[in-house]
Amino acid sequence: MKRLDYAVAAAMLLLAALVLYGTRGLPIWDEYAPGSRLMPVLVAGASVLLALMLVVATWRQANDQAVDWPERAGAARVLATMAGLAGIIVLTPWLGLIPAAALFVLFQLVAILRQPLVPSVVTTAVVGLLLHSVFTLWLDLRLPKGVVGF
Repeated sequence: MKRLDYAVAAAMLLLAALVLYGTRGLPIWDEYAPGSRLMPVLVAGASVLLALMLVVATWRQANDQAVDWPERAGAARVLATMAGLAGIIVLTPWLGLIPAAALFVLFQLVAILRQPLVPSVVTTAVVGLLLHSVFTLWLDLRLPKGVVGF
């Protein structure tokens, strides 16, 4: 398990470095407001801190334990969730980000968590309205709109 923890910490450090490298040309502060690089720098810094904490915690472990891999059903849920997240990327150009995210929520509730359909549809509608209200109306962000126009 120690090797796996060290590998996860190394991956976190690598991803943080890639984020910092990828956003190097963006401003951290832009006149009177935060620039477009501020949040990626904060997230990358938090990732570095968490990776270092994982390294220290792993180093302090007395013995090496076996990796506790999920059973077949758990692994299938993880893979289905990853496929759903990839589906957001595929559907966003056609539907828009908010409808694609709402469909992901519905997929999670119905297909992965096996919740009843009617409460899941209501929950999905509430999540979609909250996403629209917070990001489009309140924060006035221009989220990707698909062909449908949402």
